[in-house]
Amino acid sequence: MSTARMHRRGLTLIEMIATITVLAIVAASVLPVVESAGAHYVESVTTRRVADRAAFAMDRVSRVLRETPGVPGSAGLAIDSIAADAIVLTNGTAIRLVGDELVLTIDGRSGVVCGGVEAIEFVATGADGVASTLETPAETRRLGIGMRVNGLTVRTAIFPRAALGSE
Repeated sequence: MSTARMHRRGLTLIEMIATITVLAIVAASVLPVVESAGAHYVESVTTRRVADRAAFAMDRVSRVLRETPGVPGSAGLAIDSIAADAIVLTNGTAIRLVGDELVLTIDGRSGVVCGGVEAIEFVATGADGVASTLETPAETRRLGIGMRVNGLTVRTAIFPRAALGSE
């Protein structure tokens, strides 16, 4: 029996400690990579959600402003007032930044189009595309909108359909 014990191969304590040490080194080098991948995934999902919200808001606002009615018997648009952070049409439709929410009012009903809006800017220009029409909103032919939502900035230019037929 003593010869049978000598031929049995077992795991020594030193081999076990060496194995655990190697596995710990491998785990320590792989762990930051796994954590970084997880953090980048979360960041990309957050950015995508913000981009989707901003794109939806910009699309909704663009559609409303593209349909701005014209003034009968005039080449102008039915815009009551334009400020850097709000636009009001003569039919009562309005787009305003209230706190950090972009609020759209149509037919007396208001709703939040997008939250987390840090800034919005309306730029109104005349037929030449250069001259500001903030003081004379009925002469507006083109609108520019810039909006920053949670650090993401989106911009667009709008050509109201009523203005296209007047030039």
